[in-house]
Amino acid sequence: MSAEVQERRFPVRGLQLAARLWQPASTRPLIALHGWLDNAASFDVLAPQLQEYQVLAPDLAGQGFSDHRPLSATYHLWDDLLDIVLLADLMGWQQFSLLGHSRGAMLSVMLAAAFPERVQQLFLVDGVLPLPVTTSDTAQQLRRYVEGYRRERSHRYAASRSEAVHWRAETGGIGEAVAEILASRQLRESPHGWYWHVDQRLKAASAVKMTDAHNDALLAAIRCPVTIFLASRGLGSHPAMQELQQRWPGFDWRILDGHHHLHMTDSAGEIAAQCLASLSC
Repeated sequence: MSAEVQERRFPVRGLQLAARLWQPASTRPLIALHGWLDNAASFDVLAPQLQEYQVLAPDLAGQGFSDHRPLSATYHLWDDLLDIVLLADLMGWQQFSLLGHSRGAMLSVMLAAAFPERVQQLFLVDGVLPLPVTTSDTAQQLRRYVEGYRRERSHRYAASRSEAVHWRAETGGIGEAVAEILASRQLRESPHGWYWHVDQRLKAASAVKMTDAHNDALLAAIRCPVTIFLASRGLGSHPAMQELQQRWPGFDWRILDGHHHLHMTDSAGEIAAQCLASLSC
Protein backbone atom coordinates (compact mmCIF):
# COMPACT_ATOMS: atom_id res chain seq x y z
CA MET A 1 0.00 0.00 0.00
CA SER A 2 1.46 3.35 -0.98
CA ALA A 3 1.42 6.19 1.53
CA GLU A 4 3.03 9.56 1.83
CA VAL A 5 6.00 9.50 4.20
CA GLN A 6 8.43 12.24 5.20
CA GLU A 7 11.81 12.19 6.91
CA ARG A 8 11.92 14.68 9.79
CA ARG A 9 14.50 15.87 12.31
CA PHE A 10 13.77 17.53 15.65
CA PRO A 11 16.02 19.43 18.10
CA VAL A 12 15.32 17.86 21.49
CA ARG A 13 17.37 18.59 24.62
CA GLY A 14 20.58 19.16 22.72
CA LEU A 15 20.07 16.13 20.46
CA GLN A 16 18.84 15.77 16.91
CA LEU A 17 16.15 13.09 16.83
CA ALA A 18 15.23 11.61 13.46
CA ALA A 19 11.71 10.42 12.64
CA ARG A 20 9.46 9.16 9.88
CA LEU A 21 6.07 10.82 9.40
CA TRP A 22 3.35 8.97 7.50
CA GLN A 23 0.06 10.50 6.24
CA PRO A 24 1.04 14.07 7.20
CA ALA A 25 -2.29 15.41 5.95
CA SER A 26 -4.31 13.33 8.43
CA THR A 27 -5.81 15.09 11.44
CA ARG A 28 -5.50 12.17 13.90
CA PRO A 29 -2.03 12.24 15.51
CA LEU A 30 -0.35 9.02 16.62
CA ILE A 31 3.18 8.54 17.96
CA ALA A 32 4.70 5.11 17.23
CA LEU A 33 7.49 3.95 19.55
CA HIS A 34 9.83 1.15 18.49
CA GLY A 35 11.40 -1.59 20.57
CA TRP A 36 14.84 -2.06 22.10
CA LEU A 37 17.72 -1.75 19.59
CA ASP A 38 15.19 -1.20 16.76
CA ASN A 39 14.31 2.05 14.96
CA ALA A 40 11.50 3.91 13.17
CA ALA A 41 11.61 1.44 10.25
CA SER A 42 9.94 -0.98 12.67
CA PHE A 43 6.67 0.64 11.49
CA ASP A 44 7.38 0.62 7.73
CA VAL A 45 4.86 -2.20 7.23
CA LEU A 46 2.15 -1.12 9.68
CA ALA A 47 2.12 2.71 9.49
CA PRO A 48 1.10 2.98 5.79
CA GLN A 49 -1.98 0.89 6.61
CA LEU A 50 -3.10 3.34 9.32
CA GLN A 51 -4.54 5.70 6.73
CA GLU A 52 -6.70 7.66 9.18
CA TYR A 53 -3.72 8.52 11.39
CA GLN A 54 -0.81 10.91 11.02
CA VAL A 55 1.91 8.57 12.31
CA LEU A 56 5.13 9.97 13.77
CA ALA A 57 7.73 7.27 14.43
CA PRO A 58 10.94 8.63 15.98
CA ASP A 59 14.28 6.87 16.14
CA LEU A 60 14.65 7.04 19.90
CA ALA A 61 17.97 8.39 21.19
CA GLY A 62 20.96 6.16 20.49
CA GLN A 63 19.21 4.27 17.68
CA GLY A 64 18.57 4.68 13.96
CA PHE A 65 19.54 8.10 12.62
CA SER A 66 19.10 9.88 15.98
CA ASP A 67 21.98 11.22 18.06
CA HIS A 68 23.46 9.27 20.95
CA ARG A 69 23.07 10.68 24.43
CA PRO A 70 26.14 12.38 25.97
CA LEU A 71 28.51 10.24 28.02
CA SER A 72 27.10 11.72 31.24
CA ALA A 73 23.57 10.45 30.42
CA THR A 74 21.80 7.11 30.84
CA TYR A 75 19.30 5.08 28.81
CA HIS A 76 16.72 4.26 31.45
CA LEU A 77 13.16 3.86 30.21
CA TRP A 78 12.04 7.13 31.75
CA ASP A 79 14.89 9.02 30.07
CA ASP A 80 12.90 8.75 26.82
CA LEU A 81 9.62 10.05 28.25
CA LEU A 82 10.59 13.72 28.21
CA ASP A 83 11.88 13.37 24.63
CA ILE A 84 8.53 11.95 23.50
CA VAL A 85 6.50 14.70 25.18
CA LEU A 86 8.76 17.34 23.63
CA LEU A 87 8.32 15.75 20.18
CA ALA A 88 4.54 15.98 20.63
CA ASP A 89 4.91 19.63 21.64
CA LEU A 90 7.05 20.37 18.58
CA MET A 91 4.35 18.80 16.39
CA GLY A 92 1.72 20.97 18.11
CA TRP A 93 -0.11 17.88 19.40
CA GLN A 94 -1.78 18.46 22.76
CA GLN A 95 -3.57 15.13 22.41
CA PHE A 96 -2.46 12.04 20.52
CA SER A 97 -2.64 8.25 20.45
CA LEU A 98 0.29 5.96 21.17
CA LEU A 99 1.38 2.80 19.38
CA GLY A 100 4.26 0.99 21.06
CA HIS A 101 6.15 -2.22 20.37
CA SER A 102 8.01 -4.06 23.16
CA ARG A 103 10.11 -1.40 24.97
CA GLY A 104 8.06 1.19 23.09
CA ALA A 105 4.92 -0.34 24.59
CA MET A 106 6.41 0.12 28.07
CA LEU A 107 7.13 3.77 27.29
CA SER A 108 3.59 4.18 25.97
CA VAL A 109 2.06 2.83 29.17
CA MET A 110 4.24 5.10 31.33
CA LEU A 111 3.37 8.15 29.25
CA ALA A 112 -0.37 7.39 29.20
CA ALA A 113 -0.29 6.92 32.98
CA ALA A 114 1.67 10.11 33.67
CA PHE A 115 -0.27 12.28 31.18
CA PRO A 116 -3.76 10.74 30.88
CA GLU A 117 -5.18 14.05 29.63
CA ARG A 118 -2.96 13.91 26.53
CA VAL A 119 -3.23 10.27 25.43
CA GLN A 120 -6.43 9.36 23.58
CA GLN A 121 -5.80 5.72 22.68
CA LEU A 122 -3.17 3.13 23.53
CA PHE A 123 -2.13 0.34 21.15
CA LEU A 124 0.50 -2.04 22.50
CA VAL A 125 2.30 -4.69 20.44
CA ASP A 126 3.85 -7.61 22.36
CA GLY A 127 4.69 -5.55 25.39
CA VAL A 128 3.04 -3.85 28.35
CA LEU A 129 5.49 -3.18 31.19
CA PRO A 130 8.82 -4.67 32.27
CA LEU A 131 8.55 -7.99 34.08
CA PRO A 132 8.31 -7.08 37.77
CA VAL A 133 11.05 -7.68 40.31
CA THR A 134 11.06 -7.97 44.10
CA THR A 135 12.48 -5.23 46.31
CA SER A 136 15.04 -7.67 47.71
CA ASP A 137 16.93 -7.40 44.39
CA THR A 138 17.42 -3.60 44.74
CA ALA A 139 21.06 -3.62 45.84
CA GLN A 140 22.18 -6.12 43.22
CA GLN A 141 20.32 -4.21 40.51
CA LEU A 142 22.17 -1.02 41.43
CA ARG A 143 25.45 -2.93 41.23
CA ARG A 144 24.58 -4.29 37.78
CA TYR A 145 23.76 -0.75 36.65
CA VAL A 146 27.08 0.72 37.81
CA GLU A 147 29.10 -2.16 36.40
CA GLY A 148 27.16 -2.06 33.13
CA TYR A 149 27.84 1.62 32.51
CA ARG A 150 31.52 1.24 33.42
CA ARG A 151 31.99 -1.64 30.97
CA GLU A 152 33.56 -0.94 27.60
CA ARG A 153 31.52 -2.37 24.77
CA SER A 154 32.54 -2.52 21.15
CA HIS A 155 30.61 -3.12 17.95
CA ARG A 156 30.66 -6.49 16.25
CA TYR A 157 31.77 -6.17 12.63
CA ALA A 158 30.71 -8.32 9.69
CA ALA A 159 32.61 -8.82 6.46
CA SER A 160 29.51 -8.08 4.36
CA ARG A 161 26.12 -6.41 4.63
CA SER A 162 24.30 -9.72 4.20
CA GLU A 163 26.33 -11.27 7.01
CA ALA A 164 25.41 -8.41 9.35
CA VAL A 165 21.72 -8.79 8.47
CA HIS A 166 21.97 -12.53 9.11
CA TRP A 167 23.52 -11.90 12.54
CA ARG A 168 20.65 -9.60 13.54
CA ALA A 169 18.07 -12.07 12.32
CA GLU A 170 19.73 -14.95 14.13
CA THR A 171 20.43 -13.25 17.47
CA GLY A 172 17.01 -11.56 17.58
CA GLY A 173 15.02 -14.51 16.23
CA ILE A 174 13.26 -12.13 13.86
CA GLY A 175 13.79 -13.49 10.35
CA GLU A 176 15.94 -11.93 7.66
CA ALA A 177 13.08 -9.98 6.03
CA VAL A 178 12.46 -8.13 9.30
CA ALA A 179 16.19 -7.60 9.89
CA GLU A 180 16.52 -6.17 6.39
CA ILE A 181 13.84 -3.54 7.15
CA LEU A 182 15.58 -2.51 10.36
CA ALA A 183 18.93 -2.40 8.54
CA SER A 184 17.69 0.50 6.39
CA ARG A 185 18.20 2.91 9.32
CA GLN A 186 20.72 1.14 11.48
CA LEU A 187 23.33 -0.72 9.46
CA ARG A 188 26.57 1.16 8.74
CA GLU A 189 29.76 0.39 6.84
CA SER A 190 33.17 1.30 8.27
CA PRO A 191 36.81 0.43 7.52
CA HIS A 192 36.39 -2.42 10.03
CA GLY A 193 33.31 -3.84 8.29
CA TRP A 194 29.53 -3.64 8.62
CA TYR A 195 27.98 -3.00 12.05
CA TRP A 196 24.67 -2.19 13.73
CA HIS A 197 24.82 1.47 14.74
CA VAL A 198 23.28 1.68 18.21
CA ASP A 199 24.66 3.20 21.39
CA GLN A 200 26.12 0.23 23.24
CA ARG A 201 25.02 1.73 26.57
CA LEU A 202 21.49 0.66 25.66
CA LYS A 203 22.64 -2.84 26.64
CA ALA A 204 23.49 -1.79 30.20
CA ALA A 205 21.23 -2.66 33.15
CA SER A 206 18.72 -0.22 34.60
CA ALA A 207 19.51 1.29 38.00
CA VAL A 208 16.04 0.47 39.33
CA LYS A 209 13.40 -1.98 38.18
CA MET A 210 9.71 -1.86 39.02
CA THR A 211 7.72 -4.18 41.25
CA ASP A 212 4.21 -5.52 40.73
CA ALA A 213 2.90 -2.62 42.80
CA HIS A 214 4.62 -0.09 40.54
CA ASN A 215 3.20 -1.74 37.42
CA ASP A 216 -0.31 -1.89 38.84
CA ALA A 217 -0.15 1.78 39.86
CA LEU A 218 0.80 2.77 36.31
CA LEU A 219 -1.92 0.66 34.69
CA ALA A 220 -4.51 2.01 37.13
CA ALA A 221 -3.65 5.59 36.14
CA ILE A 222 -4.50 5.06 32.44
CA ARG A 223 -7.78 6.68 31.39
CA CYS A 224 -7.92 5.91 27.65
CA PRO A 225 -8.96 2.70 25.83
CA VAL A 226 -6.16 0.11 25.66
CA THR A 227 -5.73 -2.56 22.99
CA ILE A 228 -2.92 -5.09 23.48
CA PHE A 229 -1.72 -7.34 20.65
CA LEU A 230 0.30 -10.28 21.95
CA ALA A 231 2.27 -12.66 19.72
CA SER A 232 1.40 -16.35 20.06
CA ARG A 233 5.12 -17.14 19.79
CA GLY A 234 6.14 -14.11 21.84
CA LEU A 235 4.75 -12.69 25.08
CA GLY A 236 1.37 -14.28 24.41
CA SER A 237 2.73 -17.54 25.79
CA HIS A 238 4.50 -16.01 28.81
CA PRO A 239 2.93 -16.97 32.19
CA ALA A 240 3.46 -13.46 33.63
CA MET A 241 1.53 -11.94 30.72
CA GLN A 242 -1.29 -14.45 31.13
CA GLU A 243 -1.54 -13.51 34.80
CA LEU A 244 -1.60 -9.81 33.87
CA GLN A 245 -4.57 -10.47 31.56
CA GLN A 246 -6.49 -11.99 34.48
CA ARG A 247 -5.74 -8.97 36.69
CA TRP A 248 -6.65 -6.40 34.03
CA PRO A 249 -9.64 -7.79 32.12
CA GLY A 250 -10.82 -4.28 31.18
CA PHE A 251 -8.12 -4.00 28.52
CA ASP A 252 -8.77 -5.40 25.04
CA TRP A 253 -6.34 -8.35 24.89
CA ARG A 254 -5.76 -10.02 21.51
CA ILE A 255 -3.49 -12.98 20.75
CA LEU A 256 -2.28 -12.96 17.14
CA ASP A 257 -0.25 -15.57 15.33
CA GLY A 258 3.38 -14.56 15.05
CA HIS A 259 6.64 -13.79 16.80
CA HIS A 260 7.74 -10.75 18.81
CA HIS A 261 7.97 -8.48 15.72
CA LEU A 262 4.51 -9.48 14.44
CA HIS A 263 3.73 -5.88 13.43
CA MET A 264 6.39 -6.19 10.71
CA THR A 265 4.84 -9.30 9.15
CA ASP A 266 1.47 -10.32 7.70
CA SER A 267 -0.12 -9.68 11.11
CA ALA A 268 0.29 -5.95 10.49
CA GLY A 269 -2.94 -5.94 8.48
CA GLU A 270 -4.94 -7.33 11.39
CA ILE A 271 -3.35 -4.86 13.81
CA ALA A 272 -4.11 -1.95 11.47
CA ALA A 273 -7.72 -3.07 11.02
CA GLN A 274 -8.23 -3.15 14.78
CA CYS A 275 -6.62 0.27 15.27
CA LEU A 276 -8.86 1.79 12.58
CA ALA A 277 -11.97 0.02 13.91
CA SER A 278 -11.40 1.70 17.28
CA LEU A 279 -12.13 5.05 15.64
CA SER A 280 -15.79 4.16 15.33
CA CYS A 281 -16.12 2.97 18.92
